Amino acid sequence: TTHGNFSTAFGTGLQTNSYGTFAIGRYNEGIGNDLITWDESLTSIDEPVFVVGIGTLSTPKNAMTITKAGTVGVGTSSPTALFEIEFNDPNGPYDPNRAMYVESGGNAAFGIGGSGSVSAYQDMFIHGQLDMWPSHEYSATYKIELPNIATLEDGVGNAYNWHTYSDQRVKKEVKEIPYGLDAVMQLRPVHYHHHSTDFKDGFVLRDDYREEIGFIAQETYNIIDEVVYKPEDESKSLWSMNYGKLTPVLVKAIQEQQAIIESLQKQLSEKDTEMKSLRSDVDKLFKMVIDNN
Repeated sequence: TTHGNFSTAFGTGLQTNSYGTFAIGRYNEGIGNDLITWDESLTSIDEPVFVVGIGTLSTPKNAMTITKAGTVGVGTSSPTALFEIEFNDPNGPYDPNRAMYVESGGNAAFGIGGSGSVSAYQDMFIHGQLDMWPSHEYSATYKIELPNIATLEDGVGNAYNWHTYSDQRVKKEVKEIPYGLDAVMQLRPVHYHHHSTDFKDGFVLRDDYREEIGFIAQETYNIIDEVVYKPEDESKSLWSMNYGKLTPVLVKAIQEQQAIIESLQKQLSEKDTEMKSLRSDVDKLFKMVIDNN
């Protein structure tokens, strides 16, 4: 039933209670009050301009709603965000564990978990790379990548604990690392101004910076290359470091240093024993001299 001026409905049980509304399907939620004009007041711009109804006579429902404010709602008839999805029916005719699911080439590309009674398909799943960059001209290198903006973008993730896969069943050709105390002694810890960068037309260094401490990737690469990422094209990407990978090197260095300390302690103990023996011999000789006099 069309009530609003210049409204159109294709289907059954439809309600178009607003000016210029287009509705398809069946039994939509008949929201809207401005029937005669397109009022630009705040009360009317949130009224529907396009509706897809999927309800029943007893339970009207909208699959999609586009309002006069330009907001789009899926699963809701009154979206408050530019694009809003509500997942309110775990018993609906769809997988209750998937609120959103996108495939690419027959494989999962992006998904958001639903509200089913069984374990959710995923809270959020992204297959591929997530590029959080202010410019579309940049291509991410890692699975998750943030821009090099010194004053704004901190790659911070908070959790009670983080784990890295380290199961011996997936590790083959295990051997001792070649790095240790000698490599650590070659590292150069530095204090520096970390500047932001742009890559729109090649490498551009900004004036803004933050004071930091750390290492220089290019220098470290010549000592322990496994902890450094070297970009294929320096005009499009930056050198970077995995500071966590320095941990086994530091452990090895401490072990080597401890071995040196223990060796010196042993030598010192042996020297102390020799000194005590010599002192005992001297005391005996001194006593013999006194007794003979």
